[in-house]
Amino acid sequence: MAKKRSKGQQRKKQQPTLKNQISSNLSKRANKLIEHYENVDALRAIGDRSEKSNLLGKLGSIFETTEKVPENLFPSKVEDILHKLKTLKKLIILNITRTEDKKNFDTPEYVEDRKVVVDIEFKIQSTSKINSDDLKLMNKLYKKHKQVKQLFD
Repeated sequence: MAKKRSKGQQRKKQQPTLKNQISSNLSKRANKLIEHYENVDALRAIGDRSEKSNLLGKLGSIFETTEKVPENLFPSKVEDILHKLKTLKKLIILNITRTEDKKNFDTPEYVEDRKVVVDIEFKIQSTSKINSDDLKLMNKLYKKHKQVKQLFD
């Protein structure tokens, strides 16, 4: 006759449950992540002690003591216009990507508009002067591309 097995012996013979498999898998992954972060910390400690790090620190201190370049290279009005130009450029690029495969939109015209905006931006950056004709053209392009954007919203 077969002997009756205890509950502990029966559990050993059974396959692990899904919950146990998931738990085991997660613990293995967690151990690997812990090991990875320990290795990263060890590498960081080595990097902090290395000569290269010391050299970079010394160079940084040299550059900190020299006179800093002024942050505002342009007057505030010019900075505002340059910011608006960047916004306009992003709008035109968005319209180009949205209308690229559409038949009813003139995507090459939008590419030309973007080139015009980039030219205006470079001109303002190089001269720090704003031309009223450029502002009018910017407003015209903005209105045009705002309408195109609204078609897709």
